[in-house]
Amino acid sequence: MENNNLIIKSLDTLKEINASQKNIIINNIQKLEKKIFPKNEQMDISAEIKKRTNTLIIAMTKNNNYNSEDSYSININKNKNKNKNNNENEKNKLKKKKSKINSKNMKQTSPKLNSTNSDSYNVQGYLIYSKKDSIIKFAVDPSKRNQGTGWKLLSYSLQRMTNQAPKEHKINLSVDINRLPAQYLYKKAGFKIKEQINDYYEPNRHAYIMEYTVT
Repeated sequence: MENNNLIIKSLDTLKEINASQKNIIINNIQKLEKKIFPKNEQMDISAEIKKRTNTLIIAMTKNNNYNSEDSYSININKNKNKNKNNNENEKNKLKKKKSKINSKNMKQTSPKLNSTNSDSYNVQGYLIYSKKDSIIKFAVDPSKRNQGTGWKLLSYSLQRMTNQAPKEHKINLSVDINRLPAQYLYKKAGFKIKEQINDYYEPNRHAYIMEYTVT
């Protein structure tokens, strides 16, 4: 079933959340990385996206309720009201004064968020590309597959990578020769098998190098 509520953005365009909340997204992507890939194929996501040549694209949905940790959702409404008991303290002027001081300090130290930040984001997939000529990581949460997420994420990323690119510009990626669903998706997007590299991932695990050409 296709997910029509999917949001796809690059990390640097998520202007509605602050730096600490972006770190939560990155940590949740790292959890997915460990969930999906064997240890020898896992990337340090935080280190990869710090490279100037790399761009992280995220597929996610916005929810009204905070989901469980297993769904890798983040609650980006961190500013809870800490002054609920002000009315109860009206009889005590001293307590009321302290409450006002605490409220002032909270406003100074807590970042202001837009109304859109009252929701949570559920990370469903991610893609990292380098220099607009190679896709170095592409993954979709197994529980969110067969909903069009992978196709939309790949299509959006290719659009960004090929924007203003000259004709005959090449984009490469590697894929396990036994991952037929992934190969089908890449071929659907326009990739073609260029060559096979034996023992690419580990002994007896071979890879196809696939190539996309801008026309």
